[in-house]
Amino acid sequence: MRNIALFVFYNTSSGYQRVFNFSREFQHCKVITYDGQYMITHYLNAAGMHTEIVKKRDIRDLVDLLRRIPSVCAIVATSIDRRAAKPWTPLLLRSCNEHARMITGINTGLTWNPKHLYKKLDKCEGRQYKIIYHWRRKDGEQ
Repeated sequence: MRNIALFVFYNTSSGYQRVFNFSREFQHCKVITYDGQYMITHYLNAAGMHTEIVKKRDIRDLVDLLRRIPSVCAIVATSIDRRAAKPWTPLLLRSCNEHARMITGINTGLTWNPKHLYKKLDKCEGRQYKIIYHWRRKDGEQ
């Protein structure tokens, strides 16, 4: 069975990682996974790693709600055929983009910040996932 992963990108962030973003638009990201039964949001912040079950039943409703949040600047939904085999490396500093990539098992290679992950999702499509939905807020759009 294919899994769906929603990568949600924000234009606001907190924490020490934001100094490495080099982008005013892409400051933070999180991922929401959907296996056909449960939607689970996974995110990383200053307090650590968090996992929550999303109560919405329809993924399209969730996307519509996310698009209404002013700080959400982009959404990329992927259909994952198979997880990439990637060994866990606990000595590396984890950022939100690497956390999202590890959770989904998407093979884009190392990403430095949320904007880099956003670009690599498009560039690496076809390896083991397909982009099924892509939305990006236009400048000045609310």
